Amino acid sequence: MKNIAPKSPIDLLVDNYHEHLIEVAGLQPSTCQKWTFFVRLFLKAQFKPGSPKLQLRQLEPGVLLNFVLQQSEHYPPGQLQSLASALRSFSRFLCARGHHPRDLSAALPSISGSHRENLPRYLSPAQVQRLLESFDRRTLLGKRDYASTLCLVRLGLRAGEVASLTVDDLDWRNGRLRLTAPKGRRERHLPLPEEVGKALAAYLRSAPPKRGARTLFRTQRNQRSMRSGWLSQRVGVAMARIGLGMPGKRAHLLRHTFATHLVQQGSQSQGRGRFVGSRQPEHYSGICQSQFADAAGSGPALAKGGAVMKRLSLGAAVDFYLRSRRRLGFALKSEGALLENLIQHARKLCHRGPLTAELCLNWAQVPPPTHSLRRARRLEAARHFARFWAAFDPRTQIPPAGLFGPAYRRVPVHLYTPQEIAALLTVAPKVAPEKGMSALTLSTLLGLLACTGLRISEALRLELADWEPVQAVLTIRQTKFGQSRYVPLASSAATALNAYLRARAKAFPKAKSCALFLNQRAKPLAYWQAGKTFAALRKQLGWQSKQPRPRLHDLRHTFAVECLLGWYRKGQQEINAKILSLAVYLGHRNIRHTYWYLTAVPELLALSSARWANALNSQKGATP
Repeated sequence: MKNIAPKSPIDLLVDNYHEHLIEVAGLQPSTCQKWTFFVRLFLKAQFKPGSPKLQLRQLEPGVLLNFVLQQSEHYPPGQLQSLASALRSFSRFLCARGHHPRDLSAALPSISGSHRENLPRYLSPAQVQRLLESFDRRTLLGKRDYASTLCLVRLGLRAGEVASLTVDDLDWRNGRLRLTAPKGRRERHLPLPEEVGKALAAYLRSAPPKRGARTLFRTQRNQRSMRSGWLSQRVGVAMARIGLGMPGKRAHLLRHTFATHLVQQGSQSQGRGRFVGSRQPEHYSGICQSQFADAAGSGPALAKGGAVMKRLSLGAAVDFYLRSRRRLGFALKSEGALLENLIQHARKLCHRGPLTAELCLNWAQVPPPTHSLRRARRLEAARHFARFWAAFDPRTQIPPAGLFGPAYRRVPVHLYTPQEIAALLTVAPKVAPEKGMSALTLSTLLGLLACTGLRISEALRLELADWEPVQAVLTIRQTKFGQSRYVPLASSAATALNAYLRARAKAFPKAKSCALFLNQRAKPLAYWQAGKTFAALRKQLGWQSKQPRPRLHDLRHTFAVECLLGWYRKGQQEINAKILSLAVYLGHRNIRHTYWYLTAVPELLALSSARWANALNSQKGATP
């Protein structure tokens, strides 16, 4: 009989933490497995092997932050976010179980969600068709792989969701497919396209499930349930067979393909967020490195990086905070400038010692900011820093929140009428030459902003390679929060843009810049130049006295409101799903950012009220 080696202290602690995640936190098994992996990796990096006892009370906040910063060189931002979440949870677990006197989770700030520099790869419609035609549907294996691949590419399902489908999930009578407890534990129902339904029916007729077996996709030899890895591997084999890369797990590429095709088609159906089942559907359509000194040292049973961090001056603490967060992917331009101003204010007052709430409140009000929002934003910047630094220096005081109101408020916007937009385009040729721009450049820029809702910064950063004339799609790269996306154009907008590009090539045949919009010197059109030209346009049209004063950014607000109005006028039923589509089109990571752009104009209120009244009347009529 073999002797079973006793578990190490690290294994025992990780087992207790895993039990806590399941029984207390109620997380999915896959999340528990990932987080315990990261925690085990952290513990092995900090404690010397063979230590009889873990000196958990010696863990310092610098140890946690150092570990995440070191791992940023090995993990992409998405995995780094999971690592930070795992260590925050583990810190709270240690405090709750009495293994550590303090909760160190605040030492791990948020990590930038810029998952990729480039947009995800996807297959063209022609490549998808070649992939589907590669399956031999005369055989049972071909019928199975063809049906599972259709579920991936026509419904945008994850490989795990397809592998877990059962016969009971198919609602043939209503033409729907049920996904039970997918990622995020959200059950949802999807319409079952005719093409997918026929493929599933053909497969089930050839291989009906055995008695007691309800799994839809099974292995051919022993009728075992297919795992997601096997299913993904079959997709990779099929792609390699038609020359689309090397064999491997490639199922998720079809999910990206599904979402990208929806974006390019304008998502005229139910809304891609509902289909792909993601709270951030734009993820499926797109770390700063800097020098950082480790808080090095050594301690009992601790590896490098476990020493107590020396107390720093307030200026050094702010510098440490900014460098740490910038290494985790944040630019922090405005917040960095505010905190530098806080340090200057503290020096003027000859402040010594840790950050205090009195100092923060005094700085937020002296000298009096010209706008009330600036007091709130100053206080918010101080609170962000104080919450972080309190984990390193317990003497730090966190100022109370909300003393000066919200830090961000929606300013009044001007919604352009169609007549005002037409007036802008009419006057543009008269003003543009005076400001160093061609008339066609300004007209095209304004028209593009009006019909796509792009940010002005996104339009000015466009390059010639970002326009795909065949599919009429613009590629917006590395915009706000590092996001990239595809923006399909209507045929009229595509025609106007192609006409501008022909005129651009004729006017500047030897232009060195690849920017889409050029000024009269063949240089990229600058933001200040566009703003100055629009101010001249506004003056020429006599809009100086209008309140609120029209801005370039108000074209984006107008686009969002007009989209919503158009859906109500057409009688669209799935308004919530359409707003998800609008969020992706505008490049928003969160749906609340899209609602920020919506304004309750009278026509919108009348249409929504009429729909609500009709819904109530229908319910009353259906009541016996």
